[in-house]
Amino acid sequence: MRDGRRAAMTQAPTLFALAVLVSLSIAAPAQQRLQVERDLHLTGGFVTALAWSPAGDQLAVGGMIGDLVVLDPSASAEPRAPRVLRQAATPGNLVDTVGNIAWSADGQRLVFTTRTGTQRVDANDGTVLAAREAVFCHGVFVPGTTDLLGIDTNGTVHRLDGDTLRTVATIGMPAGSPAGRVAVSPNGEQLVVGTTHRCQLLVFDLATGRELREIPHDPGAVQGLAWPPGVAEPWWLAGRDLHLWGNTQRFVGDVLVCAADGARVAVCQTDGWKLLTRDGGTLALGPDHGVLALHPDGERWARGDDGRIDIGIGNQVVRSFESPVRFQNMHEGQLAGDGEFVFLAGHRGALRGFAAADGAPCSVEGLPQPGTLLAYDDGPELVWAHGRDQVTWWRPRRGAAPEPVRSLTFDLGSAELQGPPRQSGRWLTQTYRAPVDVEQQLPSPQPRMNGLPLPVEGGETRWVAASLHELQFLKDDGKTVLRTLPIEGAIAFAVSPDRKRLAVATWQDALVVEASTAKVQRGPTGIRELAWIDDDTLLGVQAGAHRGWRLVLWPSGAAEVSAHLPLGDGYALLLDISRSARRALIGQEGTARIVTWR
Repeated sequence: MRDGRRAAMTQAPTLFALAVLVSLSIAAPAQQRLQVERDLHLTGGFVTALAWSPAGDQLAVGGMIGDLVVLDPSASAEPRAPRVLRQAATPGNLVDTVGNIAWSADGQRLVFTTRTGTQRVDANDGTVLAAREAVFCHGVFVPGTTDLLGIDTNGTVHRLDGDTLRTVATIGMPAGSPAGRVAVSPNGEQLVVGTTHRCQLLVFDLATGRELREIPHDPGAVQGLAWPPGVAEPWWLAGRDLHLWGNTQRFVGDVLVCAADGARVAVCQTDGWKLLTRDGGTLALGPDHGVLALHPDGERWARGDDGRIDIGIGNQVVRSFESPVRFQNMHEGQLAGDGEFVFLAGHRGALRGFAAADGAPCSVEGLPQPGTLLAYDDGPELVWAHGRDQVTWWRPRRGAAPEPVRSLTFDLGSAELQGPPRQSGRWLTQTYRAPVDVEQQLPSPQPRMNGLPLPVEGGETRWVAASLHELQFLKDDGKTVLRTLPIEGAIAFAVSPDRKRLAVATWQDALVVEASTAKVQRGPTGIRELAWIDDDTLLGVQAGAHRGWRLVLWPSGAAEVSAHLPLGDGYALLLDISRSARRALIGQEGTARIVTWR
């Protein structure tokens, strides 16, 4: 249940992986327990690395939350089922983000980096063959050997044994000039290094580590290095200089990608990728950025951007499909149909539905996409907003497309400034907006309130306007202020099922406030998300300084929680609950987690 939530983040999803986890449960003194029922994952995640196999029949894809996937993206047919070689154990921990990827010459091994080091894996099943911490391979093999080059956190270049990833030799950089990029000459005798702090291009004897010379260039960062076969001098992109095929030209760019045979080069500029050829030709590949890999056939290329992968020839995209790595921002979700169905939305509002019991896909046919899921307090229907002002309620059905129930026009406003709209009982509300009566499909007679309007039933109090620093208790007219309660740093609100109490999560502790009297009971600290599972108990997401995130049960009159379920380190959101099904939906970076309480 998303109360006072910031706007959701990016990427277009598709079902890719479903993992039914071993149930985690912790017994509670109050005879309640929390239990993970299943995890759902979506694809369409952010692509951070691409690499074609030497034969060009496979494409390795790295993702932001640590996935490494291999697929065959044929230009004439649908890609075959991807081969998942790695999924990070703690999605959302960005130290697992996949950086450079390199194939062995026989196409049987892959070497890739994360923010903690380098791994060498079997390209068929993902078996880890070797690992090295704190040394980051740049995907550069030493010609004629299986050795690789890596750079450690101090900027020292390491020559790594290709089988074990152990250091064979090191090449130290001049003081104040840590290495940032490397390339090796075709004969394997020389090494060119682009340094970071002083932005130098230095050439070394690879066998002895002796510095041979410095290559002058336009002042500025070294953005790319390559040393393709049959070329006497390295190619580089530095400052405003681009040096290719023996010529230096003015060419500002951010990334340099070179084909294995040196016949083509791609440079990323502010308006997209440019493809350069030996004859001086330049092809613009469109406005998209992302990462790019050039196919060894001399024609094709692959680009990963915006949750999809494009396969192109020349300057034309011939195939486009969603990326096979997991979508990383699980920030929108609903339980509908009395908790029987789960609906998840991702970047650009692509929607997918699943059966909560077994994770099987269910239809979302008929729902206009893209759109936005709106929070609905324990509601049976799916509330879907699309366009600038259209909100529709849908009744999900087993084995059939959802059925529209009602719709109305409601200007969605600015989610960044006002937060997303949400339904509470019969009212559709948004911060600093007059509520709308969903049943009558008419604006209420109440005026715009100074905060998020929350309908309550506490004597004369019929509305609470909840804001960051105070709660205003109002009569039914929405104008007469009965009392004001100062609070500090409110981040989430939830009204009890009987409408008599309001729970507030603040940056310090959680509060339960009586609607009729504004009497306050203080609860546990660290609560970031909350929802009432009945009139006396709340479910919350709790952040701990040293123990990670937890899902907790909290009796409303108690200062401490009665049961907890560890969620790990990734930031967790309580997306929705179903009281009848006793289910909660948790969004945690790359995972949508269904949790039950019993």
